[in-house]
Amino acid sequence: MSGTTLITIAALGTGSITTSGTYDVSVDLGVGVGDTLDIQGTPGAAPILANVSESIAGISALTTTNIANADEVLTGLVGVSALSDFNIGANGQGSAVGNGTLELGSSIGLGLLDTINFDGTGNKLVVDPGLNINLLGALNGFGAGDQIELKGVTATSATFTQNTGLLGSPAPGGVVKLFDNGTLAGSIDLSTGTFASNAFQVAADPNGGVDLTVCFLEGTRLLGLHGDIAVEEMEPGDRLITDSGAMRPVKWVGHRTIDATRHPRPETVWPIRIEAGAIDHGLPERTLYVSPDHALFIDGCLIPAKILVNGRSIVQEPRDRISYFHVELESHDILLAESLPVESYLETGNRSFFENGGAPLVLHPHMAQAKREAEGCAPFVESGDIVTRVRARLIERLPKLRQTHDCRLRALTDQGALPITVIDSLTYRIDLIHPSANVMLVSNAMVPAEYDAASRDRRRLGLDIASLEVETMGGSRTIGLGEPRLRAGWHDDEETHRWTNGEALVPASLLEGGQALIIRLNALATYAADPAAERDAARVADLVMVRQMTALRRLGLLE
Repeated sequence: MSGTTLITIAALGTGSITTSGTYDVSVDLGVGVGDTLDIQGTPGAAPILANVSESIAGISALTTTNIANADEVLTGLVGVSALSDFNIGANGQGSAVGNGTLELGSSIGLGLLDTINFDGTGNKLVVDPGLNINLLGALNGFGAGDQIELKGVTATSATFTQNTGLLGSPAPGGVVKLFDNGTLAGSIDLSTGTFASNAFQVAADPNGGVDLTVCFLEGTRLLGLHGDIAVEEMEPGDRLITDSGAMRPVKWVGHRTIDATRHPRPETVWPIRIEAGAIDHGLPERTLYVSPDHALFIDGCLIPAKILVNGRSIVQEPRDRISYFHVELESHDILLAESLPVESYLETGNRSFFENGGAPLVLHPHMAQAKREAEGCAPFVESGDIVTRVRARLIERLPKLRQTHDCRLRALTDQGALPITVIDSLTYRIDLIHPSANVMLVSNAMVPAEYDAASRDRRRLGLDIASLEVETMGGSRTIGLGEPRLRAGWHDDEETHRWTNGEALVPASLLEGGQALIIRLNALATYAADPAAERDAARVADLVMVRQMTALRRLGLLE
């Protein structure tokens, strides 16, 4: 689709856009009348871009707008005094789909925006320069994976102050204050959520302004003598209830904030997200984040969280910054975090990982605690029949995934996408219309261990390639699968075939003089066809690819 298509939604009407493309949407409202607009992109396709303006005859309000897999830019409001509900990430059926973006243009000139709801993950709110952020009204559901972009705002840090209820007890929501080198630059009120004071990260945005994200979703709660205690609020002497029912005092609380962008192997420190009910009914009680090597107590054994990742209910989340806390008792024991049995801290010579460990700080900690096998309060296992049974049980708790053999191959360059012709089920021809360009082979990908309980293969596997051939004016030449310039996004050569990780770089130097690149697959891989799983996998893949490309440019490996 080229250009834009104009859609007008009349008074008392309900509008719905469900295809890809770019639209100019005009919502004509009558006196006291509110309309509903659903903007829902197709999963896996390019997101809808809807430029929405409203005009009215008298005083009125736009009642509800649902935005899922789509971007809405709200501009040109005329006479609208209030906007009632924007559901970023929700579709017209009320499901939390995620991946929605709402941009509030500075020219909308409204007096009040009642409610913005963040539904699902991967949502974004953009506030253009000149718009008073204090008019945003209620912001509900903002959390990990979501983002607020404030254009024209300069800030270097943020703090969060939790709301309090009767007798000073924590209440949902609070205030995020933005600071520019210590000077207050603005604030945003959140209506829901429980966060640590240092949970929010501020980063410069390439569009001018700052991005606000959650560094650590919520303060992990441990069961204490007088109820749940947020780990960041815990102090030595606080009494916790262990899995056995014993009451034990806290000896020490370690903490560390990690800049994963500077870590040589960030996947060793990215947190593991355990969804509510992932382990068993009500376990954990709500979403729990732990470090990759933090062990859960299941079936009488301690199993590291990273071993149980299945890509859906237990997922590793790439984060730029992570704040970790660990609680030590007088001896190793099992605590209840969000009602889920997990291990306490065990001193194994790694106290220097923590900022308050009383020793020189380890710059790039790896989080492993090898001595747990000998000194832990329960058997520590990372493989074998017990782990396979546990993993199988957790996978069985999930809805059955639909599967596909469609690799959804795309070939991208800095100048745009390249045309691809499917010759047969195993062969693709990519036209090299951009000379002297690096080509990124982007495809579906899967992790065998996330679908097969017995597999220990945690590689992210994209294309299973048998051969690469460059067609030129004078003939053709083969790119050997062992070619040393095939580095970024390529797994090791397996002699007869070689896997990509879903974002594999073919350097321009290997394509010199080429008119086309012929890719022949060794075999068809099986990928998830479930839309929610695909979206979550795509979001993680996009984050990984951005970091990968940034690192390659920094190292001078991109031509």
